[in-house]
Amino acid sequence: MNEALICLKREAIRKGRKTYFTGKPCPKCLTIGKRVVDTGQCCECIAIEAEIAKHAAKREKSRIQREERRQAKVESDKLQKAYQEAQKEERKLAAKRRVIEREEAKI
Repeated sequence: MNEALICLKREAIRKGRKTYFTGKPCPKCLTIGKRVVDTGQCCECIAIEAEIAKHAAKREKSRIQREERRQAKVESDKLQKAYQEAQKEERKLAAKRRVIEREEAKI
């Protein structure tokens, strides 16, 4: 490992840097990369966690959209059923009117 690349955390803080490089593998993801000064967390781990969060948010959004579509379908089915019932009643009334008109025409 090139000693010139290794920068300790306190050195990075002193120089005002956001990241530092220890040359040691991250215990979580085992990559040898930069770490964030504020948290000491590996930059690769941060990227992985961001990707996981992005996919989780996408899945949640899809779940919400599916639920909204399902609710819209339920509402649509209710309206359609109500319309069909109203049409059925209208047909019954129209049939009764025709019967009454026929009886009146006979008289």
